[in-house]
Amino acid sequence: MAANPTKLLVSRMEALVCIKIQGKATCASSVDFKRLLSELINHGTTKIIIDLADCPLMDSTFLGVMAGAGLQLRGEAPPAETTTATDGVLRLLNPQERVVESLESLGMTHLFHVMTASVDQPGRFEEVKLGEVTKLENTRTCLEAHRLLMDLNASNVSKFQDVASFLAEDLKRLEVAPR
Repeated sequence: MAANPTKLLVSRMEALVCIKIQGKATCASSVDFKRLLSELINHGTTKIIIDLADCPLMDSTFLGVMAGAGLQLRGEAPPAETTTATDGVLRLLNPQERVVESLESLGMTHLFHVMTASVDQPGRFEEVKLGEVTKLENTRTCLEAHRLLMDLNASNVSKFQDVASFLAEDLKRLEVAPR
């Protein structure tokens, strides 16, 4: 188990939801992050701020999940689950330099409104209880995230084609494995 696991904290303030990510945002927390974002969007939330001040890095799976939610909020992607287009925007608050570099290198900055501000955030934050994630769910989420990254920017194909192929094969194997 990692010494510093990722924490997801949520504060709901009327029509606005703020999610704080504390720690490294990796594939290990991507399924829970995706579940949280889907739940918020499915319940009509259109204003989501993701506070990244305490998030030193994001891996490609987490970035792909975040990109998918950004597209859903903008009404530009077919949702993975039943949702409606909201014409919303996913806002990133105080992303660290390494996260911004990752967004830029993957050609994803246009999907988000990046804000840098000294903000005293009102509201009470509650930690999201991370659920049990099966290897099948994790593999499916990783594959979907990487396929989306490749669809969003042609230059990402060379970066993730081998990863996506490996994940697709792993997913096939997991789907036929006895449970």
